[in-house]
Amino acid sequence: MKNIFKKISWLLVAAVSLGSTSCEDFDKMNTDPNNVTADKIKPIYLLTPWIVSSTYSADSWQRMTNLTTDHYCQYFVNEPKYENQYGQVNDDWITEYYWNLYYTWFLNMNEVIRICEPEFGEHRNNIQQAARIWRVWIAQRHTDYFGDVPYSTACNGTGIAASYDKQEDIYMDFFKQLELAINSMKDTGYNEFEDYDLVFEGDVAKWRAFANSLRLRCAMRLTEVAPEVAKREAAAALACDAGFITEDVTILKGRNLYTNKVGYNMFYPYPHYWDKSLAMSLSMEKILTNFGDYKIVKPSNRTEPSTHYSTWTSAAAPKADWYKDSVPEYADPRALIMFDVTSPGTLASYSRKKVSGKWKYSADFRGRWSGIPAGLPVTDANKIEYSCSNNSRLGAFFITPDRPNPYITANDVPTEEEKNKAEERKQILMHANEVNFLLAEAALRGYISGDAKTFYENGVRTSMQFFNRDKVERISNEVIDAYLKSTSKNLMGTSPAFNDSEGGDTDETNHNSKLFKIIIQKYLALFPEGSQEAYNDYRRLGIPALDPMPGLVEKAVKNVGAWDWQGSVRRLTYPAIENDVNTANIKEAIDRMGGTDATSTRMWWDARQSIVGEK
Repeated sequence: MKNIFKKISWLLVAAVSLGSTSCEDFDKMNTDPNNVTADKIKPIYLLTPWIVSSTYSADSWQRMTNLTTDHYCQYFVNEPKYENQYGQVNDDWITEYYWNLYYTWFLNMNEVIRICEPEFGEHRNNIQQAARIWRVWIAQRHTDYFGDVPYSTACNGTGIAASYDKQEDIYMDFFKQLELAINSMKDTGYNEFEDYDLVFEGDVAKWRAFANSLRLRCAMRLTEVAPEVAKREAAAALACDAGFITEDVTILKGRNLYTNKVGYNMFYPYPHYWDKSLAMSLSMEKILTNFGDYKIVKPSNRTEPSTHYSTWTSAAAPKADWYKDSVPEYADPRALIMFDVTSPGTLASYSRKKVSGKWKYSADFRGRWSGIPAGLPVTDANKIEYSCSNNSRLGAFFITPDRPNPYITANDVPTEEEKNKAEERKQILMHANEVNFLLAEAALRGYISGDAKTFYENGVRTSMQFFNRDKVERISNEVIDAYLKSTSKNLMGTSPAFNDSEGGDTDETNHNSKLFKIIIQKYLALFPEGSQEAYNDYRRLGIPALDPMPGLVEKAVKNVGAWDWQGSVRRLTYPAIENDVNTANIKEAIDRMGGTDATSTRMWWDARQSIVGEK
């Protein structure tokens, strides 16, 4: 793998200057008779850098994940200065850091597919199929953000403004493209595919398994709008000889390998020390608290203050071993790895003000394991008790893998050595455990043969074992076994034991139904890099039952403060520039989707009508 990185480091930098910012520019290049002909181009030089770019730079990750899907699925709560907190879409972010970039990625996937036609050489086949698969991967994310989008005629070389395809038609084409790629990939091919493939190193079997896993994901997205298609495609995926991914699909995103314009590790600059954001939401706290019978072992050096913090003065300043401990007695075994307890050190552990010439301490936030209600009104969000720094934030595990128990660490900022170590971790593009939960849901619905309980437990087990990487056993097999048998319910009313269920198996309104268990465990298993799929499941099924966001602006949702689909953001709005450059086509799409380009508009597959209320 190191040899691959050396070979392509220069290529990735060059790709920035080669890439076009609009399909119109590409169309001109594509028809210029002075340009190099397709048979002379090495397609891998287009495929590799644009695969890297499409997995997001840190800037795009912050705007399209941290401040969007992370928040709307309530993995995290961000600082109140961002308008996403209130259901508003920042048009500049969408345009500059995603929409324009997306169509550059899409354009280059189209071009790779074009110059890999048999007429330009049979040895290009596997590269063509990889581009076909990758185009589905990026296009599914795209349509799941917005709904109807330019697809079939986008970046096709004609120079004509692209029409907006119906989301239904886009999904139907996904199935066709994935089936074609799976059936067309061959064991033998082009050795430079192996040399420059950063995802699977040219392993055809892994590419086919990835495509088939995407097919299963696409199938299960349609359960509420086209169950017959969902069943057909899920069954076809299970029967396919390609199988499914058994390991996480990953890619290295280190800053020393790629330029800032192409991509670098996203966890590294944002979660821990850019504004100290990404705090746990109250909904996440409810999910993790009491989930199973796992007892939290508290460090022995944690002591309560001898006097109440409200009585402290400058003569009785708080000591390092004084904590206002709010860690629950029982929680999911992943809980305190996913989110750290607030610590001393650089954190603003307490605030103070002068009263009659003396300092009075108003709060002590050390030792808290607590979530913030998502989408608070500005006045509430700015209160000190709701500051991200004074609540639990993304765990040190994700940035400082070798740091001992983060529950007692005093250092809030990663060292340079820790940061360099963290960059060795790869970005996860698709979780292997997602497949287990997709299969569990498909089996529960009767779409496929197989035992839903077995698929479910395999998914939970894989999720927990993920935290044992770096050769450290953080969650033992004994703990996992006990967890899977536990009937102890979390604060949302769900227990881990699959057969400890209530209501109908596929009843999304019952918080302890088997379907609810599958999706809530999938939600945790995808954390934190899979927030878009978590957000998709929430829109599709209303699971988990996330608390309403009370501070959303009017028209951002159907009903401010309402539960489930009526009170949550359903999609992103189109970039304003599309109204200028693609006026007729975007108007047709908006009219088709309900007449208003709004975040409250539900997309095609978001068709469920039931409401999952407060438990």
